[in-house]
Amino acid sequence: MTNNQGDRLLRGYLSSRLLLVVIGIITPIGILVVNGAAFVMRNLAQFRIGIAVCALISSLVLRRSWSSLHRSAPPSSRTSG
Repeated sequence: MTNNQGDRLLRGYLSSRLLLVVIGIITPIGILVVNGAAFVMRNLAQFRIGIAVCALISSLVLRRSWSSLHRSAPPSSRTSG
């Protein structure tokens, strides 16, 4: 066995170990995300108010940032209407 062949074997071994570690990390995270989504869907009526509040806050933040961007634009780039 030459040194080059040994390096190739070591590289293959390490990449397979790395792949197992990555799969071992991603799998539990994916299971938690799916279980969380299932919980929200099962209890959607209870989350209704929270979703509405988040949507309201999001629209207010978006409206404020859009108006501040529009105010800071030079007059020649403003559209009429």
